[in-house]
Amino acid sequence: MKVLIHKRAKKKFDKISDEALRERLKEAFRLLSDPFSLDTIKIKGEEHTYRTRIGKYRILYIIQDKTVYIVDFDTRGKIYK
Repeated sequence: MKVLIHKRAKKKFDKISDEALRERLKEAFRLLSDPFSLDTIKIKGEEHTYRTRIGKYRILYIIQDKTVYIVDFDTRGKIYK
C-alpha cells in the first residue's frame, strides 16, 4: 500500500529533535505499507481509522483505496484528545 503523511503530522515530525525517536517513527511509517503487520487496533466509532503503538507514541491513520493516510501521532495522553 501507498503511505501518505498529512501535513499536520509532517510538521510535527519535522519539529522532533530526538534523532532516535525520528528514526523509530520513520521506520514505523515505512512499515505502515502493510498496516496490519504492527500492533494495530481499530478506533471505535471511527470508520477506517486505526492506531499503532511505537513505544509511548501512538500513530493514527486511515486506510482507504489501498492508501494509508497518517493523520497524526503523539503520546498516549495527548493523541486521543
